[in-house]
Amino acid sequence: MRCEVDRSEFVLAAMAPAGTAGFSRVQIQKALFLLDRNIGELTGEPHFDFKPYHYGPFDPEVYRALEELERVNLVAVSRDPTKPSPMYALTPAGLAKGRKKLDGLEQRVQDFIRNTVHFVRTVSFTDLVTAIYREYPEMAENSVVDRREPVAYPPESR
Repeated sequence: MRCEVDRSEFVLAAMAPAGTAGFSRVQIQKALFLLDRNIGELTGEPHFDFKPYHYGPFDPEVYRALEELERVNLVAVSRDPTKPSPMYALTPAGLAKGRKKLDGLEQRVQDFIRNTVHFVRTVSFTDLVTAIYREYPEMAENSVVDRREPVAYPPESR
């Protein structure tokens, strides 16, 4: 069963399993890549156009979508000068909208999103990138990351 969601709804639903905890730049890029590749057709087509870049799949449109959600107070972007990149988190209003959208999706899609977000947020940067390279070798084309033995990308509901 297919459930059409627009890009903003897709991002909110993807971030909802983390609650109001944040995603790093790498985590949000990779989460949206994995979701687009695996369930994009179940949510109304892929929402982004990821290309191989230095740290795997990348689409600058992810940041534009997050900035738009920040403008309407659904995403908070924290910029800590002691950290190399900002963190992206849902606001309480964004979490409510994201959970509503997530809960409206088919159960196997919900499970896949939750498993993917858990994976992306709990593995190290190197394990995340190399796991993606193992499943999607074309995304390693422009990589600057050491390609040691990757961990497995585990979501069971694929």
